[in-house]
Amino acid sequence: MGLMDTAKMNFPVEMVKCFAKQLLSGLHYCHKRNIMHRDIKGANLLITSKGILKLGDFGLSRTFNDNDPNYKYTNRVVTLWYRPPELLLGATKYGPEVDNWGAGCIVAELLLQKPLFPGRDERDQMDKVFSLCGSPSEQRWPGVSSLPYFRHLNPEPQYPDRLRQHLRSLDSCASDMLCQLLALDPPKRMSAKAALDHDWFWKDPMPCPPERLAAFGYASSHEFITKKRRNERKANGGTGKCSHGNVRNQCKDCSAAQNGERPHQRQRSNDWRAP
Repeated sequence: MGLMDTAKMNFPVEMVKCFAKQLLSGLHYCHKRNIMHRDIKGANLLITSKGILKLGDFGLSRTFNDNDPNYKYTNRVVTLWYRPPELLLGATKYGPEVDNWGAGCIVAELLLQKPLFPGRDERDQMDKVFSLCGSPSEQRWPGVSSLPYFRHLNPEPQYPDRLRQHLRSLDSCASDMLCQLLALDPPKRMSAKAALDHDWFWKDPMPCPPERLAAFGYASSHEFITKKRRNERKANGGTGKCSHGNVRNQCKDCSAAQNGERPHQRQRSNDWRAP
C-alpha cells in the first residue's frame, strides 16, 4: 500500500529526511549483517510513540552471502509498487540492492506526495518503471538480456531515462540521491550506507528530531485500514465522508472500529447504569 493512503500525508522536508535517514539506517544495519528484508513498503515501516522508525514484517527476509554469487532466491517477493526491475524480469540471483530500490520509491513517494510506480499488475509495473527509468539494454545494464523475462519486453518503443526530469520539482540533491537509489543496474544502485552520507542529508533543512514524527498525528497505514479507506472513498463518491455518513477522521464509530470496538460501544458503555 502506498504511503498516500494515510489520512495526513503532507510531510515537510525535514520530516521526510528524518524518516528517510532512519529507514536507510535500519537497512544498513540489516545489510551489514547479511540480511535482506525483501518487502520494503509503507505498511512495514512502523513509528513508535517516540518517533523511532522500526522495520516490520521480516517474513520474507533472507540471509545473503557475498561469497556465493550463484545462490538462487525466489523472485516472487517485494510488494509490486516497490519491486525492483531485476525481480520484475525474473532474476533469482540478487542481493540487498532490492531493498535500496524500495527505499528510493518510499522517499520519492513522500517528497512527491504520490506513488512513483503504481502498477496494476506485473506487466503494467514494468511499463511504468521502464517508461521513467529508461528501457533496459546491455549498454545500460550488462547481463540484463540473460534474465528470464527480458525476451517478453516489447522492443519498441525504446524509452529514454526520464527519471531526473520527472523529479525536477525536487531540489538537485534529492533528485540525485533518488536517481542513484533507483538505478536500473543493481551493482550501480546506491547502497544504504552511501545514501546516509549523501549531501541531501547535510543541507538545510536538516533532518528533524524523531520526536517531531511522533507529534505529527499521522493516521495508521495498516493495509486493512487503508483498503477500507479507499473503499469508503469510492462508496461515498469522494465526498470526504465515511461509511457512517460522518466527516472522515471525525467519526467516533470509525475510531472505535479501528480500536477493535463495535460501533456505538463507547456510548452504550458510558450510558449504562446498573439497575
